[in-house]
Amino acid sequence: MYFFKCIIDAFRPGIRYTFNVYGIQDDRSYLLEKKAKYLKELEPTDSLSLNIDKITMNSLTVSWRRYDQEFRAGFIRGYILYMKKNNQSCTAKESKLLIHAGSQVICTYNITKPNQTELTIRHLEPNTKYLLAIKAYTVKSEYNDNDNFTSVYTSADT
Repeated sequence: MYFFKCIIDAFRPGIRYTFNVYGIQDDRSYLLEKKAKYLKELEPTDSLSLNIDKITMNSLTVSWRRYDQEFRAGFIRGYILYMKKNNQSCTAKESKLLIHAGSQVICTYNITKPNQTELTIRHLEPNTKYLLAIKAYTVKSEYNDNDNFTSVYTSADT
């Protein structure tokens, strides 16, 4: 039986390490498993830009480019779309509510598929200004007032 000793201080946060685990049988080694891991995953820092189209009086479609696949500080697990109403609390159905400082309620949509690049938001109010921002996340996404919000107006009720 062989043992491998590793100095944990040699590992740094945000660096992807690949581990190959080998077994030995009949004096021959063979690959049992290959794993990519992090000591600690870091969150992406670059903001994503949104395209907003198919705007109606009660819905809109948001699309974005997948986060850079060259990002190597963590595994992208999905996206969080933040939506707020201009100077009001957000109350959109099908969203999760986030209460932010100052008691402002922000709607969030958790997109758990890293390859997804589009979302249709329904149950909006006509002739209303909404502010939208999106972030990729690895472990968890933290809301930040500095997120780059894009404004859009839903169509007027006809």
